[in-house]
Amino acid sequence: MVLALGALAGLVAFASCEEGKPEPTAEEKAKAAEEAARPTCVNIAKKQARLCCAPGQKSSMPKGYSPEEMAGTDFKQWCSDGDKPVSPYLVWTDQTKLQCAPDTKLSVADWKDDEDFGTEHVCMKGDVKEGQTMRYHPTGERYEFATYKAGKLEGPSLRYNLNGTKEAEGNYVNGERDGRWTHWDKEKNKIREDDWKLGKRDGLSVAYWNNGTKRYEMPFTDDKVHGVWTEWWYEGNMQATGTKEMGKSVGLYTSWWGNGKEAVKGERKGEVACGAWECWTQTSEPRPCFEGVPEETSEFAACKASKTGATCPPCDKVE
Repeated sequence: MVLALGALAGLVAFASCEEGKPEPTAEEKAKAAEEAARPTCVNIAKKQARLCCAPGQKSSMPKGYSPEEMAGTDFKQWCSDGDKPVSPYLVWTDQTKLQCAPDTKLSVADWKDDEDFGTEHVCMKGDVKEGQTMRYHPTGERYEFATYKAGKLEGPSLRYNLNGTKEAEGNYVNGERDGRWTHWDKEKNKIREDDWKLGKRDGLSVAYWNNGTKRYEMPFTDDKVHGVWTEWWYEGNMQATGTKEMGKSVGLYTSWWGNGKEAVKGERKGEVACGAWECWTQTSEPRPCFEGVPEETSEFAACKASKTGATCPPCDKVE
């Protein structure tokens, strides 16, 4: 049986009619039978959630606890048929509620990935992580609610910012991020959406400024930018656009000042400028492309400056 934590209707048991009262109609009998098949529910932790058990089962918990005394403790509650647990345990810790199967136990373990590390409350089957987990930041705040299958993360994930707001939501397959992942900042603004395929970005990645306008849009293939990418200023004007092939710049590159005027236009191959480049000031006056850029470290290192831009090696001569 899968535990239901939402509000469900309580069991309404059909009682025989008292003497002298009319027999219930067929419709009333059918309704009573339907309601009798619903699970029974009890409030848990001052009505923060409900534990619901199938007809014929009862909710059970370790001796010495009552449903209204469960907040802020570390314990479990389950449905049972007689003395035998028949559903996952509802495990309560200080910050979360986990469901662990009867043949697993709640443990505390360390975790680490490419982005963070910390400790986690996790369901364990022997020495293998199996079931729900709540990961915590090193400072103790919630980091991620997810599920393990045979030791690897599998299924939906919900991550939290340090202030407790939602930071990210997505899905795992075989321990790797897969499908659409969405991110928010501490003020609940959506800041990024990424498409993943088994741990690598594959598809469109879109970032947003905190005012809701797009910040950039980049297509990925096998974790590398591949295709036409675009960036925008905070106010919504286009900032730059270009093309990459498996992470390497190719073809025309164009950028704009925040006021919408063109700033730079030219071709690149790899990360090197090639061909003729044009550059302008914010008032559309021609300017050298080297202006304000250390020549020896820039993409124009092999170019010759001009008053209106730069003359760079022919693109067909650039490796």
